[in-house]
Amino acid sequence: MKIKVDSVMYEKFEDLANDTFPGLTMYVRDVDLDPICFAKYKPGIILREKAFTDASNRVMGMMTTHRIAILSNHMSDLREFEHGTNWGLFVANRDS
Repeated sequence: MKIKVDSVMYEKFEDLANDTFPGLTMYVRDVDLDPICFAKYKPGIILREKAFTDASNRVMGMMTTHRIAILSNHMSDLREFEHGTNWGLFVANRDS
């Protein structure tokens, strides 16, 4: 079923999302996955990582086979420790 969304409905949805998840930001993590591992993932799946996870706020060209989108409002900003790499480094705590 397709739902047509007009600009007013979109704005209301965006306001609701901002109220519900303040500071929600998109980050990316680029990874190389072999076909067997990739076959386990489906669109819309939610992952929970047991270890610390690094990600970037810089969405540019991809040098890997796959890109994972991370939506979070709990990432730690580590850009000050990059020393000229300009990666846009952020880290999520373990079990997040």
